[in-house]
Amino acid sequence: ITGGAGGLGLIFAEFLAKECKARLVLTGRSALSAEREADLDGLRALGSQVLYLPTDVTDFDAVKQLVDTSKDTFGQINGIIHSAGVLRDSYIRNKTADEMSAVLAPKVYGTHHLDELTQHDNMDFFVMFSSLAGMGGNAGQCDYAFANHYMDSFAAQREQRKAKGERFG
Repeated sequence: ITGGAGGLGLIFAEFLAKECKARLVLTGRSALSAEREADLDGLRALGSQVLYLPTDVTDFDAVKQLVDTSKDTFGQINGIIHSAGVLRDSYIRNKTADEMSAVLAPKVYGTHHLDELTQHDNMDFFVMFSSLAGMGGNAGQCDYAFANHYMDSFAAQREQRKAKGERFG
């Protein structure tokens, strides 16, 4: 689960821990705070094995290390929940290229890296979190809307690849 220590990531981690006693690999950009470590202890108390790996999903080599470590630890990857994302709300006339890149990168590059590095893994699911901003936009979120629309388009293309037997999940 990318963005695994964030709000959505923890919601799905808790669901998977309760329902499946899943082996969970959670990722985020930074080290865990004491509060987040307590959240992971709560998942463990539900019967899950939990591994947290700080990972920048925009970095191909870091995602490769994440995938390799996940497989080394648990044997295989059964599914991916890609919920990483960054907001830098501001009207376009005030946005810098760095701000836009920070918003685009986790959704665009993270999606590609995860897909490429797991394309041969027989996964049950490959979930990408988008937003309604991708369809209708939102004031101050032109980059976020673009990134989410990109993910929606990628999901449709990936589903076509799945139908051809080129992807799983």
